[in-house]
Amino acid sequence: MKKALLFIITFFLCFSIQAQLFNHDSMYQNYLNNAIIEWKAPIDNAIKQSHLTNAQKMETVHYMYGYIAACLGKQDKEEARRVMNHMYTYLDALEKQQYRPELIQLYRSSLSVYEITFNKWKAMSYGRSSMSYMEKALALAPEHPLVVAYRGNVYFYMPSIAGGDKEKAKLYFTQSLPLFAKENNPMYKWNWIEARIAQAMCYEKTGDLTKAIALCQQILKDVPNHHFLSNTYYPQLLESSKKK
Repeated sequence: MKKALLFIITFFLCFSIQAQLFNHDSMYQNYLNNAIIEWKAPIDNAIKQSHLTNAQKMETVHYMYGYIAACLGKQDKEEARRVMNHMYTYLDALEKQQYRPELIQLYRSSLSVYEITFNKWKAMSYGRSSMSYMEKALALAPEHPLVVAYRGNVYFYMPSIAGGDKEKAKLYFTQSLPLFAKENNPMYKWNWIEARIAQAMCYEKTGDLTKAIALCQQILKDVPNHHFLSNTYYPQLLESSKKK
C-alpha cells in the first residue's frame, strides 16, 4: 500500500513539474518588456528534463526559436549556437516520431536562416534550404498561423532581387491574424503581436504611413506596455509623419 501511495505521489509530482514547464504568461510579459533574453532560465530548465513528451519538446523548440533570434540580435553567437544545437536535437527526435511535421519544417527553415549569421559565404545555400523547408511547411499546413506568418517574414526580409516582396508579406501577415485568433494558443500570443507589428511595417515600407500609424495605435490599445512599439517604432513613425 505504501509503495502504491509513493508511486502515485511521485507520478503526480512529475506530472505537475512537466505540466508547468513554461509559464506562458510570464514568457509573454518578457516579450512585451523586450526581455526575451530572460527566456534562458526556463529553456535551460526544459533542457535538463529527461522525460519530456513530444508536445513539451515542441513547446521548448518554439521558445528556442524566439530566444535564438534575440541572442543573435544581441550578437551573442555563442549562446545562440548552444541553443541551436539543442533545437536540432529536439527536431531530430520529433521527426523520428513524425510529430507535427509542419512545425518541424517551419523551425528547420528558421534554423537555416540563423545559420547565415555564422557563415555568410553559404547564404545562398542556406537561403534555398530555408525556402524549401518553408514551402513544405506551407504545403502541410496552409492555415496554421505560425506557418502563414512565417511566410510573411520570408517575403518581408528577403531582398527583392531574391524574391522579396513587401506587398506579398503584408498579405500573409494579414491572413495570419484571424488564424491566430482562431488558434487561441497562449504560447502564440507573442507571435500574434509580432505579426500585427510586421503588418504595420509592411504598410510603412509600401508608402502608407497613415495606415501603419493607425495599426500601431490599435496594437497599443491592446498592449500599451509593448516596449519596442511604444518606445521605438511608433515614435519613429510619428516623427516620419511630421516630416511629410
